Amino acid sequence: MNSCELKRVKFVVLVTVALLVFVFVPLTGNGQEQNMPICEMRGRQLAFADRLLAQEDYNLAVLEYQRFLFNFPMDSLATLAKYKLGLCYMGCEKWDQALKVFKQITDEEERNKFVEVSLFSSGSCFSRKGEFDLARIQYHKVIGEFPRSELADDAQFMLALTYIDDCLWLEAADEFMNLPRKFPQSPFVPLAERLALESASGSQLPHRSAVASGILSAVIPGAGQVWCGRVADGFFSLLLTGTFTYFAIKSYQDDKKTSACFLGFLGFSFYTGNIYGAVNSARKYNSRNVEQFQSRLKMEAASAYK
Repeated sequence: MNSCELKRVKFVVLVTVALLVFVFVPLTGNGQEQNMPICEMRGRQLAFADRLLAQEDYNLAVLEYQRFLFNFPMDSLATLAKYKLGLCYMGCEKWDQALKVFKQITDEEERNKFVEVSLFSSGSCFSRKGEFDLARIQYHKVIGEFPRSELADDAQFMLALTYIDDCLWLEAADEFMNLPRKFPQSPFVPLAERLALESASGSQLPHRSAVASGILSAVIPGAGQVWCGRVADGFFSLLLTGTFTYFAIKSYQDDKKTSACFLGFLGFSFYTGNIYGAVNSARKYNSRNVEQFQSRLKMEAASAYK
């Protein structure tokens, strides 16, 4: 065997030893880990995951809770770890993953505290996704299956809020009024009664018909915009439409047909744009009133959780 072949053999041996060390050393672990009781190991692992959750480091916490569930799937704390995993997904705004975890808990036959909070958290996820019908189903389950729990009145309150998110003012008022009827001792009662009255007034918000606004601007350019509170827009619509129309007529009378056609086309364009602007102004007027009313109600409701 020449020197070149000898070097090649040594290289292969060294690489093989390095691979064996890399594979087997992590699996055997150090002596301290091997001698650590299982209960202490799981406690330290779960505590570390809890610390990450408290620090709002949700992505790392997800990995730790998943590792705990992989290592201790039948542990008595597995359901707790699973619920906190769902909370981590909520913190990451991964609503579908959170819902999947919560569903695993709620599908269990035993109706315990974790099922209750998972149903409530599922309602929150659906609300954040804008799926308010599904959120109401979850809140109704909390109220129906756990009527004496601490979360029942919270679920009733959140149920009413889903109707505010959906701009269903009368339905929201009814659900707010159901809270003092079902849970007279709830601390939410004074706020719910006040919100019930305010929600009901949502059906009387100022409203502008888009059709009527368009007709007004068709008769008098800018009138629809003024009716919707956009006075400056209405003034400019009247000014531009009137100006181009006047000069188009004057050019036609002066036998300047080319200029008359061009100015007439511009005047007609501003006229039709003025009608479209009036319709759009009415929609913006209604949308602005709804958003302001909705925002005020939600800010007042948020005071319950401060």
